[in-house]
Amino acid sequence: LAFVGSQPPRLYAARFRGHQNIPPSEWIAIADDAGQPAWSPDGRSLYYVDRRMGSTFAGVRLMRQKLTAERTPAGPPVLFRDFTG
Repeated sequence: LAFVGSQPPRLYAARFRGHQNIPPSEWIAIADDAGQPAWSPDGRSLYYVDRRMGSTFAGVRLMRQKLTAERTPAGPPVLFRDFTG
């Protein structure tokens, strides 16, 4: 699972546990100033919009974060697509 918290906008991920609640200690912070997360089809990467450049129409950067089976980052995020023109 993944969600973006507010104040500040931060992307979190955790392992899916069915109908069980996920304790706060299991949510792993993936990125600050991130939004619109989407999983890769194989579930090993999380894509998100990097908002550190601001939220203007000048463009956005799409980042990819590879994750371990425990949903912890497997290395640093990488730039997947740059739409900043």
